[in-house]
Parts: sequence; structure tokens; C-alpha cells
Amino acid sequence: ALARNSTMALTRALRGQAAAVPAKASIPAELAKKQTGPWGLLTLEEKKQLYRAAFQKTRAEIGAGDGDG
Repeated sequence: ALARNSTMALTRALRGQAAAVPAKASIPAELAKKQTGPWGLLTLEEKKQLYRAAFQKTRAEIGAGDGDG
């Protein structure tokens, strides 16, 4: 159930973000094509890859800072 909730939360966070993934982002052509279809058909790993292409850091990573104080 936890993995399903994580997938659903990630899907909600990324819904509508497909257009925000820059064309220059390093995502395979097959995945770029799949992102235009139903996101329910994407695997969790594919969703994570698209997330990382659109957003370089997670909220937790941004909150942690870079350690320079």
C-alpha cells in the first residue's frame, strides 16, 4: 500500500509537468513519447526519471542545503 501511495503522490505531483520537462533534458526518446500518454501506464522508475528531468532536486534535498552554512 505504501508503494502505491508513493506512486499516486508522485503522479499527482507530476501531473501536467510533462510539458515542463525541457526538450534538452536527458530522457530517452521512448520515455518522452510515453509521457504524453496516461501516466498510470508509467512505472515508478519512469516517473522518477521524468521528475528528475523536470526538477533537479527534491524538496528534502533543497531543504538540506549544500552544507556551506
